[in-house]
Amino acid sequence: MTGIKIELQERDLAILVYLYNTKAATNTEIALVFFTSTKLSTTRLAQLVATDYILSATYSTRTQRYAGKYYRLTQRGLDEIVGRGLLTHNPSRINLSDATIATALKIGEFRTTLISSGVIKLSDWQFPRAVRDMYTLPRFMPVCCRIHDIIILYVFGGAARFLTNTVEAAHKLITPMINGSPRINHVVIVYETRAESVRLLAQYVNDPIYMSTFADLPRLIENILTGKPAYHISELIARYRAIHPAATFGPVLLGTIEAMPNGRAYEPMVLLVDGITGSIFTKQRFVASPRTHRLALIQSGPDLLLSTELTVPTAPRKTFRTTIKFA
Repeated sequence: MTGIKIELQERDLAILVYLYNTKAATNTEIALVFFTSTKLSTTRLAQLVATDYILSATYSTRTQRYAGKYYRLTQRGLDEIVGRGLLTHNPSRINLSDATIATALKIGEFRTTLISSGVIKLSDWQFPRAVRDMYTLPRFMPVCCRIHDIIILYVFGGAARFLTNTVEAAHKLITPMINGSPRINHVVIVYETRAESVRLLAQYVNDPIYMSTFADLPRLIENILTGKPAYHISELIARYRAIHPAATFGPVLLGTIEAMPNGRAYEPMVLLVDGITGSIFTKQRFVASPRTHRLALIQSGPDLLLSTELTVPTAPRKTFRTTIKFA
């Protein structure tokens, strides 16, 4: 530890607690949650590293490399938040294995995707310890988080021996609770390993128990939160492509998707919402509106007609309607 001293602010303490809960986090994630830019977070995190409240390291395995650094709590950082009474339980040890760090960073990417896209707020994310305590799950049960009425579990690697326990826990969680615990309507089991194990798991699960990889998890959670089945976007794309065979599509956002009718970036884009199209300006209004309003619009389904006029980029004075309602 150097002779550098800093006065810990409320945000610094929140960062230390966050790193305790997440185990490890990248600068991108910390900046999203606590700062307005990565430049500001980089400066403050460097000061916390220099004063030995946290440490930083690069991380890579044979198959994955995380660009830049990740951050984790030191013993001094843990002692600080314990001494200030910021933990409501006896803290776990802070020595982490490579496998634990890898999993923590995967979960962090998933959490960051949901927050940055506006699907959830950080306050919507409940960390594993609180979930285990609320539902009396054993400590070895690999809980990822709870989001509203969704609990996400994960099975480590190719460890098929954990499969039975995880599936049993999933069925327990969707059983009506009689002990005052919040009702869980959906359980997602994250399982990334060889194809045979995935096939085995698929035999045991069905709605409202889902199977997913970390890569597919953000879209699945969006579909569940908006009340849309997992096939909704694929069906919507297929219906639109039947009218516009050369169309290309952008990223999914809360049950909606951008489309370029002839696949060229300079052409006007439209927003598809449950079989209905609206202009890119409609999307801008949609994204800027409160999340509860967005969900209400999506859930109104075929009764909703988004309509606006869109200026054609190649002919500024010419306008046309992009609204099409499928039969």
